[in-house]
Amino acid sequence: MSVPRSLDTLTLKQLLKEQVALSKAIERRVEEAEKSAPTLEAEAVTLINSLVAKMGFPPAKTAVSVSFPQNGNGAHKAPTTKAKGRKPRKGKIAIKYRNPSNPAETWSGRGRPARWLAALEKQGNKRDQYAVR
Repeated sequence: MSVPRSLDTLTLKQLLKEQVALSKAIERRVEEAEKSAPTLEAEAVTLINSLVAKMGFPPAKTAVSVSFPQNGNGAHKAPTTKAKGRKPRKGKIAIKYRNPSNPAETWSGRGRPARWLAALEKQGNKRDQYAVR
């Protein structure tokens, strides 16, 4: 398969022929990569285990095994399990209270009150005085 210098000069028939050839070449390369992946994994595990043994750790406690999940076409994908009880963060929470003596100190109004706000409330001040409007 020869790659032309400019695809603009090719006819539609020639472009389609090149597309088929490229698709076949890509499929071959993907198959080659999938075949070499297990040997690369095994080499990595062997290397890690040999380094651990050289450091003097017992192999039973530090043995390494690696598995790469694959989807149907052989490409690697991330695990889909989610941690139970935790919801994903939705973004930054707006500031609701600001310390007048140090504007860098803020509190969103969630969770435990900030120390500076708790100290001011102990002195008899109202929380509404420090609300950001």
